[in-house]
Amino acid sequence: METQKEISKNENKIIADVPRNGNDIYRVSAWTGKEGKHFLDLRVYYTKDGKLRKTREGVNVLARLRREIAAALLAAKNAAEIPEPSEGKNCETAFVSAVAVSETEQYQISKVRGPKNRIVRISYAFKGGEGSFIPSSRKALSILESSVEGVAAALQSPEAEPMPVETSVQPA
Repeated sequence: METQKEISKNENKIIADVPRNGNDIYRVSAWTGKEGKHFLDLRVYYTKDGKLRKTREGVNVLARLRREIAAALLAAKNAAEIPEPSEGKNCETAFVSAVAVSETEQYQISKVRGPKNRIVRISYAFKGGEGSFIPSSRKALSILESSVEGVAAALQSPEAEPMPVETSVQPA
């Protein structure tokens, strides 16, 4: 059974809610994993019956990489325009950069253009058997270009700083 300290340790701390469209928002929240690793959850929330509900669309990023990810999101937003999708295609995508987590993991940032929207996409990717990185379709978030600056600002805010690890002091 979890103690109250363990329960509160894993609760999300809301850093910022960034407008998306209509009643939807991008929420950036901080949480601490079982091994003491600090994460930021970037996720889409929608309003139903007057309450915010989270969607499956989102990605957890290591808090220690938050500044690099924010810079990569802004670089993708400001990257050269992508042409409109060609006939028969839903979107055009251009890889912009990657932020390394380890030798076998990275966050990939791309610029995407659909028929109606311009998007910056962040995906968790892992190294496949042939040595190339494979982006996850489930661990990803598409951010409307109009919201990228707000998400980047939340990632760079002091509230997103990894929380200090609690240490217990043993009596001498």
